[in-house]
Amino acid sequence: PTHAQIQSCCCHCIALIATDAKYKELFMTEGVADAVLSAMRAHGTNPGIQAHGCMALKNMAGSSKHKQELVKMGATPVIRAAMEAHPEDTQVQSEGCGALFQLLSQAKNKKAILNEPKLLDIIAGAVRAHGNDGEVQKNGRNVLQALGISGRSDKVSKPKMKWRIGAAKAVENSKGVGV
Repeated sequence: PTHAQIQSCCCHCIALIATDAKYKELFMTEGVADAVLSAMRAHGTNPGIQAHGCMALKNMAGSSKHKQELVKMGATPVIRAAMEAHPEDTQVQSEGCGALFQLLSQAKNKKAILNEPKLLDIIAGAVRAHGNDGEVQKNGRNVLQALGISGRSDKVSKPKMKWRIGAAKAVENSKGVGV
């Protein structure tokens, strides 16, 4: 687990294989998701591992059960760390937002994602910084909209985006449950 290039290739292969439904279950029960998260934690400065790891997590999040398991395993802070460490890397931002969106499709995960420090700012920052990348735009907007922050995020000024994020947090705090 110490050789970054091998870890990156392994995460990429896992991501590609995890698109097949029969492997999603196997990967979750056989510790593959743990291995991906471990590789991402151990190689935080490697954008290849972070991008491929986020893609693998996104593709493994097949069922509601898998989504909840991934959040319990700590996928949300690992994805946040990847996106925060590599704000300039389009693939990390796109795959990170894609993974978060997959995890968000399980309603119970919204609160965990909203409570992750700085995550909303990181997602909004990715949408703003990568305005010319269609995948970052699509995945970032999907996450923000799933969290109750609607509108064309790529066309929203920074103060207005901050307000929308603040509004989503205020709604979350006022309900005491998911948005």
